[in-house]
Amino acid sequence: MAILITRPDDAGVELVTMLNRKGIEAYHTPLFRISSGRELSLLPYYINNLKKGDLVFAVSIHAVNYAEQLLCQTNTSWPDDVTYFSIGKTTATALTKATRVPVIYPNSYENSEHLLAVTELAKISGKQALILRGNNGRKLLGDTLQQRGASVTYCECYRRIMIDYDVNELVKQWQAQHIDTIVITSNTLLVQLIKLVPVCQRAWLIRCRLVVVSERIAKMASQLGWYNVSIVNSSNNSRLLNVFEQPFNNEIRKYD
Repeated sequence: MAILITRPDDAGVELVTMLNRKGIEAYHTPLFRISSGRELSLLPYYINNLKKGDLVFAVSIHAVNYAEQLLCQTNTSWPDDVTYFSIGKTTATALTKATRVPVIYPNSYENSEHLLAVTELAKISGKQALILRGNNGRKLLGDTLQQRGASVTYCECYRRIMIDYDVNELVKQWQAQHIDTIVITSNTLLVQLIKLVPVCQRAWLIRCRLVVVSERIAKMASQLGWYNVSIVNSSNNSRLLNVFEQPFNNEIRKYD
């Protein structure tokens, strides 16, 4: 088994290192890089306009890292009288470290659907909700909060910028590395992977196993032709590592 890790930056490098230490062959080809968001400079204004009992959401660790860096530069403090939420544990840990305030996140499935199911979001009418996110983020979280009576403000804290590769050489490299398993941690990565691989190499691509972090991504993969998909209900690198220490089946399989 040779694994292709497509997630960007340090998280991708970390996962490859963890796999290699376990004797599992893995390679890192990030499909996009992360940069500061176009609305990041507005964050201090948004933060200072929050009131007691308002809501702050972080959709990824990138949002937290860029937000924390700017707030430190502008001498702006995270408020301690609002309620903080995140999609998953890794992001919650980073946000707690930055704010020194406990962060609410779903304990089972790390996605917007399960975050919206937490009891603290059942009655939020009249509250202001600030969502820290990347470009082209999902609308489900914000739309649902608005339906429940909250006033929603988005802040694009980071951007995903696609990396320009020589696609023919890239696929040759992957095949020379005997890649047969690919880790996909977002729909954006899956779409970019399909765009990158030439049509003449799609049959090879579809034969590769996919390891994805949500049923939503698995559904898209199935629609694109994949049949060998494993779903891990977390994008945490330790959880992903655990999956590769278990045998794979040639079917869609969930790992809790």
